[in-house]
Amino acid sequence: MTKPTQIANPCAFPASEACEWEPGMTLRDYFAGQALASFNNVTFVTTEVTAKMAAESAYRIADAMLKARAQ
Repeated sequence: MTKPTQIANPCAFPASEACEWEPGMTLRDYFAGQALASFNNVTFVTTEVTAKMAAESAYRIADAMLKARAQ
């Protein structure tokens, strides 16, 4: 999955300029994690295919959230 280049993706938990010298969780990662947690479906983790689909869906949702946030 590629990172969006046109959408701002700041640090999720910035502490001054920490992201520049120690990259960690971005806002996109945080949004994807929250989306994944909201799926509430045990079948997503039972097979590699459905787990991959869940992760890809979570990042699509995160990308949409970043796009909406930028408007």
